[in-house]
Amino acid sequence: MMFFSTIIYFMVASYPIANVSTVNISLDTTAIDTLRIEPVEVHGSAAKFADLALLEADYRKLLAKNMNTNFLSGVVITPVSIGLSFDISSLYSKLSKSGKSESRRFNWLKVEILERKLDDLWFSMTNRYSSLDSINIKYYQIYYRPGASEFLTLSEAEQLNYLIFTLKNYKDSVNIIKEIVSLPQ
Repeated sequence: MMFFSTIIYFMVASYPIANVSTVNISLDTTAIDTLRIEPVEVHGSAAKFADLALLEADYRKLLAKNMNTNFLSGVVITPVSIGLSFDISSLYSKLSKSGKSESRRFNWLKVEILERKLDDLWFSMTNRYSSLDSINIKYYQIYYRPGASEFLTLSEAEQLNYLIFTLKNYKDSVNIIKEIVSLPQ
């Protein structure tokens, strides 16, 4: 109700009536609605490498805590008896709840670091060596993305060979790959 009465008031006030002066009311809504925000420069690649460095530091820290599962160190043979020697910290990390969660985090960090290294290498190689346009290179990068552990162990010549071979395959079957990668409708 208030909304309609405001519109009628402004409509009546905008028509000049004899012996009544009209007042133009202007509200500066930009000053009221705008927040004062300072611009911030964001460097994406530097942030990504810093994040990767933090992940690698966590990985090394967990590796230093002896995150192996070989808690049986060996067999001790003495003239009197035969015994087994255990690594207590490995046994603790194998059996305790916190040790199991650290072991899960260790395995996750190992995979995450490999995946990020692969992404950095794969996207830079495909952007540098392919002559595809923007949408085709995105489809190519998604469909032909190799496995991290296999691709990172290859030499640079073998990586380029994989890139050339898959680019040839992609250019031969572009329409089929676009249908596979696209979302169902």
